[in-house]
Amino acid sequence: MTGKGRQALPLEAQEQLSDEQLIATLRLLEGETVCLKPELGEGRSRLTILGELSLYDYGEVGQGVAVGSARLLLAHDGQITARLATYDGNDYFQIVMKIDGAELVIGDTALVGTDEFE
Repeated sequence: MTGKGRQALPLEAQEQLSDEQLIATLRLLEGETVCLKPELGEGRSRLTILGELSLYDYGEVGQGVAVGSARLLLAHDGQITARLATYDGNDYFQIVMKIDGAELVIGDTALVGTDEFE
């Protein structure tokens, strides 16, 4: 595992994250197997991506995050709002990012994971 893992996350957190805090939090989780789930506004999405979380540096443009082979560019321009929630200490976590009206949720597989139809 590359990052320090979920054990390094704050306990029972409900926190808004700045751009810098978002990247730092994702860096802690680098190497963890997580789910990426888009919430597109009309009901719950049936799409869930499962994979190892990794970060990419795109220089002045911003940071990139990948879950498995799915990649997302996180620009350093304040267009992304993010919040972190941890439960049962920090056994379960989710990061909710709002980008252009859509929500992307990155979380542990037990909390954000797939249901029987996915």
